[in-house]
Amino acid sequence: MQQYFVKEHIVLDQPIQMDDEAFHHISHVLRMKENDIIRLCDEKQLCYARLHFENGAVYALPYERIEDKTKTAVPITLAMGLIKGDKWDLLIQKACELGVEQIIPFTSSRCVVKNKAEKQDKKLNRWNKIAKEACEQCKRSALVKVHAPIPFAELTKWTQPNTLNLIAYEAADLEGQHLASLLAQHKKPSHVLIVIGAEGGFAKEEVELLRQHDFACVSLGGRILRAETAAFYALSVISFYYEL
Repeated sequence: MQQYFVKEHIVLDQPIQMDDEAFHHISHVLRMKENDIIRLCDEKQLCYARLHFENGAVYALPYERIEDKTKTAVPITLAMGLIKGDKWDLLIQKACELGVEQIIPFTSSRCVVKNKAEKQDKKLNRWNKIAKEACEQCKRSALVKVHAPIPFAELTKWTQPNTLNLIAYEAADLEGQHLASLLAQHKKPSHVLIVIGAEGGFAKEEVELLRQHDFACVSLGGRILRAETAAFYALSVISFYYEL
């Protein structure tokens, strides 16, 4: 069943006019009909709604609330080094499916992709559109926010009280700090912030900077993973561990 996010506060039995993007998707992509059922979400509640077509517009009439089972037990923030083109778009999509609350892109010394300020607004709008569509597809009750890219050093400002701060670093494998074993020592933090590098990984100085701000280095195993694969792996382990 298709889900749409709406800006208006949902009130049962009060019709909501769908915006132009949703109108096009409902009418011309899915070719839905009068009284077809969709899911509506205003980021506070989920509802079933019936469609009504009138005067070239589409309205949704919410009639029943849905129990929200999509929220993760522990909020997860993914800080991700910028990676190339389609891989970045895929990363946003899959990170939304795997339960992240927000995505913080960053640039570091070994990033191949450079953040160009003159194109930032356009890119950010597209990234958040990808996130919105992914959240609708996987029936999440809240949108994932993709932030504007920041320099690596500014990641230190994103820590919160009782946050489990992690950085995936290939050299951590030598110390035996696998992600799963570290999670076992933190039964229920208030938040998890996981930092994943771009294609080139991290410089030692960058890792040391985060260590000085209470980030723990973790290994994702003995195999070297591509940047996007590392993110999917880490998010899967974190979600699986805390959702149990």
